Amino acid sequence: VKLLCGKNVEDILLKYSSVIFTIIKELEPLHNLKQVNKYNIYNAWEHTVRSVACINPDPKLRVAMLLHDIGKAKCTSTDQSGISHFYGHPKVSEEMADKILHSLKFPKKFIESVLILIKNHDAWVYNNPHKLGRWINQIGEENLRDLLEVMRADILAQSPKFNDRLELIDECVRKIDDIVSSKECVRISELSVNGNDIQAFGITDGKEIGLALEFLLNEVMDKRVKNEKELLLIHLKNNTKQ
Repeated sequence: VKLLCGKNVEDILLKYSSVIFTIIKELEPLHNLKQVNKYNIYNAWEHTVRSVACINPDPKLRVAMLLHDIGKAKCTSTDQSGISHFYGHPKVSEEMADKILHSLKFPKKFIESVLILIKNHDAWVYNNPHKLGRWINQIGEENLRDLLEVMRADILAQSPKFNDRLELIDECVRKIDDIVSSKECVRISELSVNGNDIQAFGITDGKEIGLALEFLLNEVMDKRVKNEKELLLIHLKNNTKQ
């Protein structure tokens, strides 16, 4: 961690690759793994190292970048045009990172956060800023902000021809700020109704109450109903089979 968060991490990892491969042997297959596509101008290891150097020197973020593409060697394929593909590598990387971080005795919460970042690093978050509320609901505000920084570092370690995506990252950060400052409803706990209200409405089964609240949250996030108690209950009535 001190190495990853220290100065000159890019030069050190490239010059002394064999050392880090001794500690984490699963990284070694990336060393000569070519990435032949329009987005990448470096091989998998060079891209990994540059992405580490491109993100803030926070242990969680730098460990995530070190391991975010570790599964690529297991997922590599080449199409008829000679283009490289790495289908499913985020999931494989997540599974490999889970084992590695546990073997290195990282704290449980640290591992959980890093795995969220690795699992979702290739998701199209910045192309759907209107869905950021759902992302906050799923992984939390802090993890979402970290995920956007992971995506930023990933982009900076690719071809500069596609750096226009960085503007989309910035737009998402501003959108998250707006969601937080306006206290936009993105969690069930923030709804103007609760389980008791749903029970009084006539739904008594615990599972059904949960589904009703989840339905209302989605409707609020999709702007189909305002987060006001009376309106929510009317909306639920209109969308409940009698």
